[in-house]
Amino acid sequence: MSPFLLLLPARSFVIDPVVINIHTGFLPATKGNALILGNTIMHDSGMAQIRRRMGVCPQFDTLWDGLTAREHLNLFGAIKGLPADTVPIETDRLLEEVRLTEAADVVASNFSGGMRRRLSVAIALIGDPAVVFLDEPTTGMDPINRRHVWDLIEKAKQDRTIVLTTHSMEEADILGDRVGIMAKGRLRCIGSSLHLKNHYGKGFRISVSIREQVGAALETRRAVAKIFQDWFKVQPEEAISSYLVFNVPGADETVLSQFFAEIEQHKSELGIVDIQVSLSSLEDVFLTIAKDSEKEDAEKRGQKEKVVLLSGETVEVVVGNEDEVTSKKGVTFRVTWTADESGKLIVAEILENPTGSVVLDNESAAPQAAQTETSARKTIKPTPAPKQVAALLKKSLRYQATQPMYNCCLVMCPLISVGLFMLIAFLLFTLFLAMPWFKCPYCGPEDSFALTVSSAERLLMCFTA
Repeated sequence: MSPFLLLLPARSFVIDPVVINIHTGFLPATKGNALILGNTIMHDSGMAQIRRRMGVCPQFDTLWDGLTAREHLNLFGAIKGLPADTVPIETDRLLEEVRLTEAADVVASNFSGGMRRRLSVAIALIGDPAVVFLDEPTTGMDPINRRHVWDLIEKAKQDRTIVLTTHSMEEADILGDRVGIMAKGRLRCIGSSLHLKNHYGKGFRISVSIREQVGAALETRRAVAKIFQDWFKVQPEEAISSYLVFNVPGADETVLSQFFAEIEQHKSELGIVDIQVSLSSLEDVFLTIAKDSEKEDAEKRGQKEKVVLLSGETVEVVVGNEDEVTSKKGVTFRVTWTADESGKLIVAEILENPTGSVVLDNESAAPQAAQTETSARKTIKPTPAPKQVAALLKKSLRYQATQPMYNCCLVMCPLISVGLFMLIAFLLFTLFLAMPWFKCPYCGPEDSFALTVSSAERLLMCFTA
């Protein structure tokens, strides 16, 4: 059996446990069907057969704080039907594999988050299950223990099927023989990591470092760019000093080998110092799938976003659309998108005249870019000062309306402070400064008796009289 790794986007944390709970029988499926070990999950009889040969590590640990790690494994080993004489042996083996031997007799309430997750993984693997569901098993672990659990999962998947959900792209790339990506509640793609990178990735990223030559740097950059244009019809994505970066779509390995052979032959003539080649990562694949799903959802809802060009023109574009668009005034532009913390697509950059390649002559391009930016700034009229003050006042009032307790404290604290100050002043004037509001025989106006008795003694006499 080969393992299957189910990779879910980080913002789909609600769907993540639901998928596991449906396949393990904790939640009923509303429609559709799934077969596990030849048994259907739609009927109780099928789920009863599945549970006999299934192990589960849920997203949230289901441990008893009063039981030790050893007692947990002994209990679940007995539930799985292991013979009584083999339960201690299997328990000791799993405790050693998850590095909990020294904490075997410690109650679970004293475990850290990573230790609880390791114990949950051991519980899922006890009893030699044929199918194991692991819902984010390495959450909360330090890098050393996470790597050790990866080795344990890699070893355990040799003779069983493991369904593992994770938010870590590195974990998915290392452990998954097959990777599935879910977005918006749907399984968008499935395949090996290499297949997904080739199909959904951006191809190869080739970085070329050029020797800095006085007076010949521009010609060298143009010559290198021409070779890439002739072979792959691409222009440099970045051109910084003596450094060029090209995104080459997925190409045949034979073509790439021939291309690099030609580059090697003319390396000295072109002044190339170094070439670095990297393949799209699984993170790039995930971002591509997530953007496509967000774009599809926005198109169904007719969701649009307003963007402002350098000329001040406002244009509406479909959320997620990265194709070139021409405004009513004839300006061609392209919008790139990124996702915020909640997964919503937001504008990342607005590129005007995107069909043009990266300008290799930076010196001549700089004055032109500065002139364009200056003219664009002139076309934007500044907001009048009264409108700015009114906007700030409205914003402040809206904020204050959401903070009633804070505003109450701002009003009451000064009033209470002033009241206490006035009370203290009244007492001082009355008792010590010979300006009483009432006549007291002990602490009243100054007389011969007051001259011989201190203020503290007069106050004591006043209260004890």
